Amino acid sequence: MAADLDLYRIFYHVAKYQNFTRAAEVLLSSQPSVTRAMQSLESELGCRLFVRSGRGVQLTAEGQLLYSRIAPAYESIVRAEEEIAGALSLSQGAAYLGTTGMALHCLLLHRLRAFCTAFPGIRLRISDYSTPQAIRALQAGSVDMATITTPAQLPTGLRRTALGDFEEVMVGGPRFAALASGSHTLSQLTQYPLVGLSSDTVTYAFYRDIYAESALDFSPDVQLSTSDLVLPAIAHDLGIGFVPLPIARPALQSGQVVRIPLAQPLPRRQVWLLTDPRRSLSPAARALYRALRQQDF
Repeated sequence: MAADLDLYRIFYHVAKYQNFTRAAEVLLSSQPSVTRAMQSLESELGCRLFVRSGRGVQLTAEGQLLYSRIAPAYESIVRAEEEIAGALSLSQGAAYLGTTGMALHCLLLHRLRAFCTAFPGIRLRISDYSTPQAIRALQAGSVDMATITTPAQLPTGLRRTALGDFEEVMVGGPRFAALASGSHTLSQLTQYPLVGLSSDTVTYAFYRDIYAESALDFSPDVQLSTSDLVLPAIAHDLGIGFVPLPIARPALQSGQVVRIPLAQPLPRRQVWLLTDPRRSLSPAARALYRALRQQDF
């Protein structure tokens, strides 16, 4: 590069305003200093960049060529500085979260609402995944962090933080209201149609293992691909099934479904927050990470 970068900064302002005095005011400098800087730049480039006019200066052909290249570059640098300052102050930026539907419904929604209220300038981008998809997205760098529910097998290198846990309950629609009285073993309930998630989900594996402990096969009659379909299917009497209590509670309170007591309580499930320590988080993503870890956020 033939000339000092600061000379190009001064040139940008002189060319923009076509006036040495106005450029000096914007640069918080003096008109003689700006004039000397432009003389130095012309000397180093070996050509004239300005010619004087009645109201200031005009660009020569060489000056116009230089300005057409300098202006977008300088303005991009200024924008980048502004964006960095905005990101550091958390007045702008974006954070990318991959999550399972169950983690979102059971634990995250109120924390995410509080985050959006606290940081309205940060764009929160959420992708709904299955647990394996969320893990792959995190490994690929498509998301800043992921939230999943247990059980889960984590690849080496990912970091996990437990955000909380939740209870799942057995529920049924009006057709199975009689089951709300007394407690029932899983074996006794096998005579009724069962609604559950498909075999490629961690929830299916969770209940497969629970049933296996009682020497039973877990084979839902109605297998659904997403957790938000399970409760509506149960409420419409397609069968009984397991639903997280935070999701089932409104339907239980309204009488759409009834809780079916179990003789043995189910293990509680956890929600994990996953990050990849090999990748640094942006200021916006760090703010989201802190918010998700705060139970009272």
